[in-house]
Amino acid sequence: MGYDDKPIIIHTITTLEEITLQLVPKDVSQKIKDARAKLELDQKELAMKMDKKVSVIKEWEKGTAMYDKNLAKVFERVLKIKFDKC
Repeated sequence: MGYDDKPIIIHTITTLEEITLQLVPKDVSQKIKDARAKLELDQKELAMKMDKKVSVIKEWEKGTAMYDKNLAKVFERVLKIKFDKC
């Protein structure tokens, strides 16, 4: 293939799925804060237990992060809590 050759498009996507993005609900944020306090962990300690950055913990506790089911499961496991279905 020379420099002037254009790549051949083999498949074109004709439809896009709508992706709904949702922020962490306030009740989830509060539950995280309460559970962390009950376990006497600061944000840095919780981040280390979850193998995440402190900024992730802060964003979830403020409710400014995008909700992620997989990460929610990690919070539930580490903090020994359960969230209502989101």
